[in-house]
Amino acid sequence: MINQSDFNEWKTQPVTRAFFLAAQERIDECKDLLSYSAGTDQAQDRLLVGLITAYREILDFRVDDVAANDE
Repeated sequence: MINQSDFNEWKTQPVTRAFFLAAQERIDECKDLLSYSAGTDQAQDRLLVGLITAYREILDFRVDDVAANDE
């Protein structure tokens, strides 16, 4: 079980911060690609939107999510 204090400490670690920064950069890249090509390939648009959603899910992760899965 992960407690809130450990989770908060983990989020401040350099590797974790770099990972979150990379995830945000991927979101920005996908948005940029969509801004230039949205509508030309529906499958590609859906893929990019799915990636954005997945990366946001990572960035928005909370310790409560772990506790809910343990029950």
